Amino acid sequence: MGDILSKEEIDLLTENLLDYQRVKPKKKIKTVAQALKVVKENRYALRYVPEELRTTEVCLEAIKVRCVFLELEYIPENAKTVELYIEIVKRHSWELVQEYIPEKFRTTELWLEVVKKDEWLLAEVPEKIRTAEFWFEAVKKTAWLLTKVPEKFKTIDMYIEAVKQEDWLFMLVPESLKEQVIEATEVQGGATRTRYKYESVLEIGMKKIFEMEAERICIKLIKLCEIARREGILALENFIDKEKLLKKDFLETGIQMAVDGMQREIVEKYIDSWIETNCNNSVAYYEKILASIIKAGVLCLQAGEHPKVAEYKMTVLIPRELIPDSLLPEKEGYFRKV
Repeated sequence: MGDILSKEEIDLLTENLLDYQRVKPKKKIKTVAQALKVVKENRYALRYVPEELRTTEVCLEAIKVRCVFLELEYIPENAKTVELYIEIVKRHSWELVQEYIPEKFRTTELWLEVVKKDEWLLAEVPEKIRTAEFWFEAVKKTAWLLTKVPEKFKTIDMYIEAVKQEDWLFMLVPESLKEQVIEATEVQGGATRTRYKYESVLEIGMKKIFEMEAERICIKLIKLCEIARREGILALENFIDKEKLLKKDFLETGIQMAVDGMQREIVEKYIDSWIETNCNNSVAYYEKILASIIKAGVLCLQAGEHPKVAEYKMTVLIPRELIPDSLLPEKEGYFRKV
């Protein structure tokens, strides 16, 4: 066995085997208190707990110490609750557990936990869940999600809540509401107290928004490069945001042009023209970098280049002081997040 498995793997298998051998209780479990004690002490114990004692409390404790896939089969239907599935979401990635969560348990509270853990999953939240209340609670849990909230759902209370947590989000507050936000955060004890400080965080805010956008763009384009190499570029049609495309979103338009098989020269000319037309305001510095990242990524997509090549060509365009942590070379880039 030593020629096939490493010492660490052998130790892990031995530990699991010993756990399994000593899991069966020597005495019959008669109370919920005994059941709780048993599942806390050994991660394989739930299967030996009498079904009438497998309460939600006992099953929750089992979920905390045991792999979800092996314990769900021992959980009675009447013990399965939204709270239990939220606990599962907290401990496992959504990609691993989503198929095990029935539709009736996918409540607003559960989706808020999913998004809190991984904001990139916002796109998977059903439209019926994305109400004004959902967005407000999402911002309360993670302030910078204000950058993702559709305009129709943004309210003065939401701006106040976000700014109380993160100073730099003040830059997103409309001019007509800034006085109210300043007054409310001063009264309620927000993070920043003076107009001077609010104005000084605008540059910080622009940098943070740039970092988030750069990360979002790079990750999407790298993922699309993977799919294109595996399934062909026409498969990307299903990954284009049609709503944004109708609004002539720069990124989605660039991807659509690549999918449509337009010549490289035409794509480059379109992107360069867009940069010249749109990058002439106070945030032009950041806009130009983002546009350059999109240009590099779309051209890689069109050429069928390897995802790691695409990642390098995009991240090399980002100044070191602005590059998101997840894309730093020492963090192994996007492939660390997947």
